[in-house]
Amino acid sequence: GECCGNCIQVACIVIINDTAEILEPGQTKEDNCKQYKCEPKNNILVLVETIERCPFFDPDCNPDQIEWTQNGCCKICKQIPDCKPYKNQTLIHENECVSSETVELTYCEGICPTSSAYSLKEKAFKHNCNCCQEFKTHKKEVTLTCLNGTTIIYYYLYVDECKCRSECNFETPPS
Repeated sequence: GECCGNCIQVACIVIINDTAEILEPGQTKEDNCKQYKCEPKNNILVLVETIERCPFFDPDCNPDQIEWTQNGCCKICKQIPDCKPYKNQTLIHENECVSSETVELTYCEGICPTSSAYSLKEKAFKHNCNCCQEFKTHKKEVTLTCLNGTTIIYYYLYVDECKCRSECNFETPPS
């Protein structure tokens, strides 16, 4: 005969930093870049260990673009977004006049392909420069109220679409 009942496993034990922790079936625990999960297999509970695999990290990544995954396991190179319009809110000031409310202004920002390669045929470097610039705009107006109580209409350009363009026009302010 049997004197005792059968021993039935009801949990898994994982040791993290010299401390034993109990995991119920289906429960997970993370430690650094490892995940432990207690799973039933063939009528017994098994501790399954998964080690996070990091995606390829570009060693030439700009240090300003380096980020860590949420759990701190992997370095990733955060890509700067493609050339597109962004918005910000600002008051418009012109001489002694100002808009009564903030106005939505738009601007273009993002990465465009740029290269410099030596041409054997031309025996010189061939430059391919592209800039993120406005492509489609439309004129908007806002009423500005002046200190003397009068109002003026102020016109500005609103960016609808940005594109990478090889004609990099840089406006220089009048001196």
